[in-house]
Amino acid sequence: MVKLKICGITNLNDALFCSDNGADALGFVLYEKSLRNISIKKSTDIIKRLSPFIATVAVCVDPSNHLVKMVEDAGFSVIQIHGNNNVETRIKKIRAVSYKMISECHSNEYVLIDSAAIGGTGKSFNWKSLKTLAPGKIIVSGGLNKQNIFSLFKIVKPYAVDLSSSLELSPGIKNHLKIKEFIAAFQEADREITC
Repeated sequence: MVKLKICGITNLNDALFCSDNGADALGFVLYEKSLRNISIKKSTDIIKRLSPFIATVAVCVDPSNHLVKMVEDAGFSVIQIHGNNNVETRIKKIRAVSYKMISECHSNEYVLIDSAAIGGTGKSFNWKSLKTLAPGKIIVSGGLNKQNIFSLFKIVKPYAVDLSSSLELSPGIKNHLKIKEFIAAFQEADREITC
């Protein structure tokens, strides 16, 4: 089964709704320039209230070693790195890249592929470019919604998909109806392609 990450979580209500309705992972953007920025302290307070079976992802841009240590100490399951990926961490790591950088990806790493190197554009890209990679570690982001998720799965069945802006009322505030509708379409597409 394909995993689902919902990113841009900024409050407990949205976090609980997403986790209760089928999200496998929640993303917390630790980047001050983002409209979905959240502090480590606030994200930690939310993480403490979540099920232990939900993965929590710290989304960082060019993180310093100090920030990586703070992420580790805060209890995140995973760190997702946009930009400089040359940091050591004791938790799992996802490298985020633009689809134009696919040739630089390695088969031994989990890679989030978006339309831009620093995500959140809400724009799709040519999914056929993913066929050169082993799907077992690909996470697809950018422009996904209930209308096109089946089309993605017909081209490639990734390890996971990552959504944020398409499930929002406004930046950082989730639309619960859109989340339910997307998850229903996502699960149906996953079942059909698996059969």
